[in-house]
Amino acid sequence: MAKARRGRSTDLTELEDKLALLHGQYERLRRSVVLFRDLVSVTDTGELCDALLDGITREFPVLAAFIGRVHPQAGVVRIVSRREDGRGRAPDEIPLDHPLIARLLESPEGNLHVTSRSQAGTEGFFYANSQSLVAVKFRFEGDAPDILVLEADYKSAFTGDDLYFIQDLLQTLEATLLNRYSRSRADRELDLLMEVTRGTAELSADLDEAELSRLLAKVLEIALSLTRCRTGAALIVNEEDGNLIVEAETFSRERPGTIPKVLRKRAERASGIVFRVLEDNRTYLANDAAHDVHYIPVFDDTRSALAVPIPFQDRCIGIVLCEASSEGHFTPDHQRQVENLARTSAPFVRRAQLYEATRAGRSGSGVMIKGRGPAWAAVEKRIERAAATGATVCLRGESGTGKELVANSIHFNSARSKLPFVVVNCAAIPAELLESELFGHVKGAFTGAVADRAGAFETADGGTIFLDEIGDLPSQLQVKLLRVLQNGDVRKVGSDSSHRVDVRVIAATSRDLETMMGLGRFREDLYYRLMVVPMYLPPLRDYAGSIPSMIKQFVQDADIAYGRSVVGFSEDAYDSLRKHLFPGNVRELRNIVEQGVLMAEGAHVELSDLPPYLRGEVAAPPMPGSLAPVGGAAASPGHAPRSRGPVVRTPPTLDAVDIQLDGADWAWKELKDQVLRRFEERYLAALLRTTDGNVSRAAELAGIHRVNLHKMIKRHDPGES
Repeated sequence: MAKARRGRSTDLTELEDKLALLHGQYERLRRSVVLFRDLVSVTDTGELCDALLDGITREFPVLAAFIGRVHPQAGVVRIVSRREDGRGRAPDEIPLDHPLIARLLESPEGNLHVTSRSQAGTEGFFYANSQSLVAVKFRFEGDAPDILVLEADYKSAFTGDDLYFIQDLLQTLEATLLNRYSRSRADRELDLLMEVTRGTAELSADLDEAELSRLLAKVLEIALSLTRCRTGAALIVNEEDGNLIVEAETFSRERPGTIPKVLRKRAERASGIVFRVLEDNRTYLANDAAHDVHYIPVFDDTRSALAVPIPFQDRCIGIVLCEASSEGHFTPDHQRQVENLARTSAPFVRRAQLYEATRAGRSGSGVMIKGRGPAWAAVEKRIERAAATGATVCLRGESGTGKELVANSIHFNSARSKLPFVVVNCAAIPAELLESELFGHVKGAFTGAVADRAGAFETADGGTIFLDEIGDLPSQLQVKLLRVLQNGDVRKVGSDSSHRVDVRVIAATSRDLETMMGLGRFREDLYYRLMVVPMYLPPLRDYAGSIPSMIKQFVQDADIAYGRSVVGFSEDAYDSLRKHLFPGNVRELRNIVEQGVLMAEGAHVELSDLPPYLRGEVAAPPMPGSLAPVGGAAASPGHAPRSRGPVVRTPPTLDAVDIQLDGADWAWKELKDQVLRRFEERYLAALLRTTDGNVSRAAELAGIHRVNLHKMIKRHDPGES
């Protein structure tokens, strides 16, 4: 009986323990629901992080906790919110190679659970008195992750259930916020659109066409209107030295000569709120400037200041500053509207910076990626995403669509922008010289090699190499290029050893590489190595609405280059351009404008100054097939060429190319070579008949370089030169 009573007592104790555990779990769930409800009602990210830490530190007895945001380009985690008990303080920035940070970021589960100091790695915890830790990776907004770290001053303070509770809460919160941010982003864009419609209907056109200083003046004008302020400035970051350049300001209207052109950061004391914004890439609001420790007074009557970053790829590239003469002037709505404006203007600012930077090094001819319109929206988005990585990019599109321009933009916006950008046109260099051009040679490697020579890959080490017309790369060099893409090994012509380079490769082609692979002209393994980030560039006819702004820019460039003073096109000349389909795309437009500026006798380009085909005196050039393959024209995905009408006879088909068997020889290589050889012969004969023997015209029609067409002709008729 006693034994039975003891058994029932044990069962009762276990039941009470289970009930207590269930009650504890219920209470934790109830508190988490309350916390979650409070969190999703917070709209400001900083306030959200603070509220999250408050709730979690109430739930767990922690020594310290913080939330940090990962900044990949800076190589650090920057703490955005913290809770500490006074016994220690974590640095504001923690390197990404800190053992605990590295372990968390590499964790496939997205969490880290350390139960003792011995597990914490060589550098230990973030706080000196800590004995255990949990950390979770999550994302509230943006592409870079955030991290939550909790530390306690005794071993095994956190259980596995604690870790999963925190992670579940963050994942649910993350999904909810993603939904909310998507809706609020649409609301913000609608608000901005309404503001533009009410006050500046031509905002996007103004921003798209403006030079950098005029663009920032427009942004500042709108910001001051939104915040009901009279004074302010728009500043741009000098990425060489970290100083701020004042591109537009309204202070001098009231106080002439008091604003310096360049603001320099001071090492010995605070540099002001604009440099704080530059460092944090976050808005700074000083609604009581007289007592704000970070505000440096410049004018006696400033009582409130709002400084907003112009953000690009997780960094600040410029700042919009508004100042008011009354305390508490700026409302949350003011801040939201100026942040929306800065975010909207960021891609336009970056375009203008690209143009300014490349024009400075090109004798007045800059890389213009302005005035491109909606058709380029997807391209620009991919440019920004690709630039932030070191991934190989392959640019596809018709000839003249601006592939080198885009390659320049990717390089300019990348971490390699201060390092070399080397261009190699694979179609313009004879095959026997191209290997040396790309990979270099050693002394004595061939006749004329009187000294060692660095190739393009070695010259571009650390930077970017742009391989234009990659479809014309000979097959033997495709193998060497594949080796470079695989492991960075470069071997000079005539050398027995290789050396490693760190080069970002951007390739471009107007060829149909897929068809070339089927014909055995392009290696399949190289194709997939190049297609890490493919980009299809639209032809000019797909964004014809941008032609006026592009003409305006090209006229300005030509005026500078040739010392002219042309202001634009006459109505007749402009009308002829408006009707033209531009088979040569942007390159053709630029050349037409340059010719017009050179030939113009007055202030305007007249119709008589333009090429004969625009005046209707001769047939216009034929429309190309986008991504033209060897022996035909094929349209790129989403960009079917628009027909101008029959301009040439129908291209030959493959039906007449039969296979002639020699006995029982079914060898694949021999049969393939036989078919290709006969195809080339018949194709060349038909092509040259169509163009009356004009090789340049035939090369243009076929979509291949005339040098390569000459080689093809010579291969089938050695007597031809």
